[in-house]
Amino acid sequence: MDLVARHGRPVVVEFGLWATPQNIALLGRMRDAGADPWFFHGDRTAANEAWRRENRIRPRNFENGKWDEVVQKVHDNWGLIVDAVGEHRMLRTIEAAERMTPEAIYDGMEAMRAAP
Repeated sequence: MDLVARHGRPVVVEFGLWATPQNIALLGRMRDAGADPWFFHGDRTAANEAWRRENRIRPRNFENGKWDEVVQKVHDNWGLIVDAVGEHRMLRTIEAAERMTPEAIYDGMEAMRAAP
């Protein structure tokens, strides 16, 4: 995080984390260091289908039950996630009918930043 703070230019980091209190606290520390953390979420059925597709394509042998574990952690710690990133940094990026493109995600982020 020190390197990012000294970098002088915007840095985009996308990563998934187990939504444990310790990991969520990292988002708060990143925000305190000047980061603009966001949490992407959406329709869980559509997200599960996308996860299963990626699981087949990529060499990561996650058992189907792993999805339920991840979603339960998010559910259990939802309030901590909202506190760490802020209500105006929670963006739904996948719905039953579609998944947002990177360009649409960026546009959505910019729109949310501009909102009061």
